[in-house]
Parts: sequence; C-alpha cells; structure tokens
Amino acid sequence: MEEELIGIKNSAFSLILEAKDKEEVEQIRIQFLGRNGKLTALLKKISKLPIEKRPEIGTLANEIKINLDDAIENKNDTLKQDTETARKQRIDITNPGVLPQLGHLHLITQAIEEITRIFEK
Repeated sequence: MEEELIGIKNSAFSLILEAKDKEEVEQIRIQFLGRNGKLTALLKKISKLPIEKRPEIGTLANEIKINLDDAIENKNDTLKQDTETARKQRIDITNPGVLPQLGHLHLITQAIEEITRIFEK
C-alpha cells in the first residue's frame, strides 16, 4: 500500500511539473484527487487494512494529499503569473506613439495663469 501511495505521489508530481496550462492541471487534480481519483480510491481501501497499519498509512496518504493540493495550487499560481507577465510584456506595434504637444499657450493666457497662481498663495 505504501508503494502504491508513493508511486501515485511521484506520478502526480511529475505530471504537475510537466503541465503547461490550467486545464491540464485541473485534469491532473481530478485524476488524482477527484471523487473517482487514484488517491481517493486508495483512501477508501484503508478501512480494509489491518488495524495496526491504518494510522501510518492514513497519515502518509493525508500528507501526500496535502502536498498534492499545495503543488497544484503553486502550479496554478505560477501559470497565472506567467500569463500576466506575458500579457504585460506584449507590445502592440500598431498603437500610435505618444505625440508631442503642439504649440504653446497664448501670452495673455500665460500671464493670467501666473497671476492666478500668485493670488492663490
């Protein structure tokens, strides 16, 4: 039973590391942690084990489940950050650039604004 748990853990972690998008990670989560998942099926078999082995197998299975949840969450966060940085780094060359300001204010407008600033103080 321990070998099966460790095998499931290793295969799940290798699949998580190879995942390239969120849909793939979700399929891995369903495959291992879903209602009919591999780890869930092994957790259901714990009741058929001898009483002496149940606690150690149960703690190992729960540790693996928690580690898988954390790994899936970390992979989703990493994928989200990667898509955000890719979106930020993308430059649209079809957008017009920033145009310089043309002309200047009329002399009377400049004088009025300067006088207004003086009296506002």
